[in-house]
Amino acid sequence: PALVMPAHSPDQQWHLFAHSAWAIHHFSSTDGLQWHEQDIACWNAMRGFVLPADGGWWLYYEAYPAFALVRTALPQALRSPWKSWIARRFSRDLQNWGDEQIMLEASLPWQQNALGAAVGNPCVVQLADARWALYYSGGLVLIPDCGFNEPYGIGRALADSPAGPWLAEPEPLLKPNAADAALNLSAGAIKVLRTRDGFVGFQNAISWQDGHSTSAIYLLWSSDGLLWQRAEQPLLAPSSGWQRSHVYACDVRFNSQDGRWWLFYNARDDWPMDRGKEAIGALTASS
Repeated sequence: PALVMPAHSPDQQWHLFAHSAWAIHHFSSTDGLQWHEQDIACWNAMRGFVLPADGGWWLYYEAYPAFALVRTALPQALRSPWKSWIARRFSRDLQNWGDEQIMLEASLPWQQNALGAAVGNPCVVQLADARWALYYSGGLVLIPDCGFNEPYGIGRALADSPAGPWLAEPEPLLKPNAADAALNLSAGAIKVLRTRDGFVGFQNAISWQDGHSTSAIYLLWSSDGLLWQRAEQPLLAPSSGWQRSHVYACDVRFNSQDGRWWLFYNARDDWPMDRGKEAIGALTASS
């Protein structure tokens, strides 16, 4: 999920962008709880992030060739190597979107392996020195009990403006560690917020525990945006029902109308690809 809060939207409503196997869909709401689909924001795209800038909104997302995401449902031996890149489109009304502009491609060794070449899950943050940071996921790891791939590591690229050109750090900032029970399979994705004294991050770390894969959202903090510390316990972990197996990527925004932080996330109810269903939920915090 990617959010635009009412105070920053063109119609004072909530707006949410979330993807299916075909496209990123646009939803709106009057209260952040009951949502209605409006239209398709862009096809062959997933894992969006919205940045208000330049008198409108930039939608950053992971783009891929037509029908590529649908083909991931094929048995692993029949799949073509995955390919994705980070792109963006501009809108002045959250309804009509301009042409795609490529922001970052999978060009570094850690972003490529036999499964394919991938970068995605963008998050764009302005730094204190007026530069911009693009946090993103890269590379691929097969989640064995689900049958699909998730990102290997989390990287960062820098630019003088949100349009790039982006210069990527050569190595991932976060990657799997066999000795880390919370992060022994995949680094997942991260959303980063700049604070008065550094940065906070919300990472869905993916791990193998008790005979199956799982994913939970952890709170991280950093003084420089490069070296991160993680809380010992997850902020949000799988429980039961619609979020029984995995809690995945999120977006975190402040709502000035009610003075609360809203964290929207997606979760999964089962492991095998052909059985699991995913849905979106929300948490709120007063400070």
